[in-house]
Amino acid sequence: EKRVGFTQIVKRLDRLEADFTSQIKVVYDKIRDDAVVRLTKLLDARDLKAIGDFTLSYTNEYTSLVASQMREAYNFGKNSAADELKVPAGSTKRDSTTFINQSAQAITDKQMAELTFIIKSEMLKDLRKNNLSEVNLGLANIIASIAIAFSSFFDSKVALTGPVAVMQSVNRGRMDTFTANQNTIYALQWSSILDERTCDTCAALDGSVYAVGDGEWEPPVHIMCRCLEVAIMTDELNQIGRASCRERV
Repeated sequence: EKRVGFTQIVKRLDRLEADFTSQIKVVYDKIRDDAVVRLTKLLDARDLKAIGDFTLSYTNEYTSLVASQMREAYNFGKNSAADELKVPAGSTKRDSTTFINQSAQAITDKQMAELTFIIKSEMLKDLRKNNLSEVNLGLANIIASIAIAFSSFFDSKVALTGPVAVMQSVNRGRMDTFTANQNTIYALQWSSILDERTCDTCAALDGSVYAVGDGEWEPPVHIMCRCLEVAIMTDELNQIGRASCRERV
């Protein structure tokens, strides 16, 4: 672990997570503003069929941004591992590109489907209460409920996406580098960033050693997890003790 700059890694993870959340918030607010405008018109027209068929806009832009942020995190993981091994960073593997694109699409599909359901539920709930009996007041109440639903969903769901997507991508990039250079790697060591976010499981895993691709767990273990895998090089065995290492693999 002496080759790993954990302080710098933590700082970069903080920045990646913050950038992810701030940039996704811009597109999310765009989705919200567009939805409020269109739903206001539908509610004002009492077009219940169109309300039932309502879908959110700008979802492709949302997906593209998630994928872009994941690629940035992946490249950081790939390059940081290469720096630790003192080797050139390899090209991005095709299956990793596919993983990032599919993950970004899955994140968007799941969040937008859930958000659409919540919005429609809020509207139907208010409509059942006859909140449109007094047109101006009722419409304002429903739109306010939709805005609150958007805000609550961002805080409870979207804001948690960054830490998970970033760590999945960082660790994917690191593993691609380790796999490409496994002929010089004796084993991998689990390294938990020990702070207030560390759970009991990750604390227990910290320091465990296993062959490349043979770990029982794969980081991240949970939301907000910041565990990494670091390489033990074959030329380090004399320093750490070959027998000791083998006992832990």
